[in-house]
Amino acid sequence: MQKFKKINAKLFTSAWMSQFLSGLMMPIMNFVGNLGLVGVSVLGGWLAIQGKIKIGDIQAFIQYVNQFNQPIVQSANIANVMQSTAAAGERVFEFLDEKEESPKIKKQLCLMKLRAGLNLIMWFLDTIRIRLLSRASTPKLRPAKESPLSAQPAPEKLRS
Repeated sequence: MQKFKKINAKLFTSAWMSQFLSGLMMPIMNFVGNLGLVGVSVLGGWLAIQGKIKIGDIQAFIQYVNQFNQPIVQSANIANVMQSTAAAGERVFEFLDEKEESPKIKKQLCLMKLRAGLNLIMWFLDTIRIRLLSRASTPKLRPAKESPLSAQPAPEKLRS
């Protein structure tokens, strides 16, 4: 059990770190792209004030920066998916490489299933027995010869 806890803690740590880093990738890429936009805007504004370039040139450079950043962001996302796929594949192959359980464990599992099935059957039989006993102890009422409210004879169907 101690070995399982140790392996489980290691897996949890690596999975958490992987998710954390993959979650950071997109914001970092957007931040770098936005830094490029800020640089183009500030430098373009300074050059526009000096009269060296026009506002349309700044707009064109902003579009160029966006077009340049888009494939980089997509590549980062693809790398992220590939990393997750590799981690999942590693876990699958690790599972497939495990040696099979011993027949002793399989026999124990079969016995546990058998006991569970017998317990279910016993519960079902007890439930039926309780219902049958409750029906047997219910008093059977016979129809009256006379109707209690009017003191008239009861209808023919109710007479025994």
